[in-house]
Amino acid sequence: NPAMIRYLLITHAHGDHFGGYQYISDTYSPEIVMSELDWDLASRLAEHPRFGLPPERDVSVNDGDQLTAGTTTLDIRVTPGHTPGTISPVFTVYDNGTPYRAVLWGGTGFNFGPNYEQMRSYAASANRMKQLAVEENVQVFFSNHSRRDGSLERIAELAERGPGDPHPFVQGEELYAVFDVLEQCALAQAARIRDGDG
Repeated sequence: NPAMIRYLLITHAHGDHFGGYQYISDTYSPEIVMSELDWDLASRLAEHPRFGLPPERDVSVNDGDQLTAGTTTLDIRVTPGHTPGTISPVFTVYDNGTPYRAVLWGGTGFNFGPNYEQMRSYAASANRMKQLAVEENVQVFFSNHSRRDGSLERIAELAERGPGDPHPFVQGEELYAVFDVLEQCALAQAARIRDGDG
């Protein structure tokens, strides 16, 4: 029931992530949530021809905060890199009553130009999230762009899933390699920038 939407969590201040907020806000009146750093970024953005204006500052969250709606709690992790205050929440999902820890990687892609420090920050965030995934036994990874994490293929697999088949989104320890790839790609790009090749 969309009328029960309590929070609209915007993982980062890019138009393809806040575009459409106005309809949801006007229709369902949720609290709009971004990190403090990305609220600052959003406040400096001009109106975008496709996405409109960013939302006005509402609820700010910082690393380690929690948001609870009903029985679901999001553990907020600020993972700078894609933007200064990208949010990557960690939460519990269920498959037939079996709980799994999941993460939504809030900022996929290096679409911010040749910025050495930002690449290093992205790499550090990926490394930190891998450590957290190990510590918290995170077994499900979602990207903020479904074409980047195989979600579309997994959804198709889910439609064909038989009784007793594993859930296609539960990756187990294979998930750690995702963070390794994110970290190593960011470090490689940082090295290219440092060496004048980026």
